[in-house]
Amino acid sequence: MRKETTKIKIILFWGTLLVGVIDQLFKNFLPKSLIYKNSQAIFGYFDGSVAVKIIIPILIIVIICISVIKSRSFWIKLSLFAILVGGISNLIDRLLYNATIDYLPFFRFSKFNIADLLVYMGIGGIMVNCMLNNTARSIKYANR
Repeated sequence: MRKETTKIKIILFWGTLLVGVIDQLFKNFLPKSLIYKNSQAIFGYFDGSVAVKIIIPILIIVIICISVIKSRSFWIKLSLFAILVGGISNLIDRLLYNATIDYLPFFRFSKFNIADLLVYMGIGGIMVNCMLNNTARSIKYANR
């Protein structure tokens, strides 16, 4: 049973990394007409500054790396790893193109990419994990 769990964990981590690689491939091989260069950063709220586009993401990536190493929960590690892969993919874009490359339409007003989805899924995974842990603790204390 333990070996199966380890295999699943390895597959999930490699799968997440593969999704990041696929994101970079999409950005390089999709027709230019489907690609949008987004020069803004952090959910589109900031524009221009090298600190916001490069330095802050690098600091966040370092903090997430440390958190992945220190975390004891597999699901938190996987969620942080998804955020890490998505963040690195978008950072690569900023270093190469001075913008992130978006290609997935979201309604009529926005576009995003798979790296953004990894970040959102990682944040969602952390939120769900925290909610489930708090619920489990609440039930445990209520049954005392």
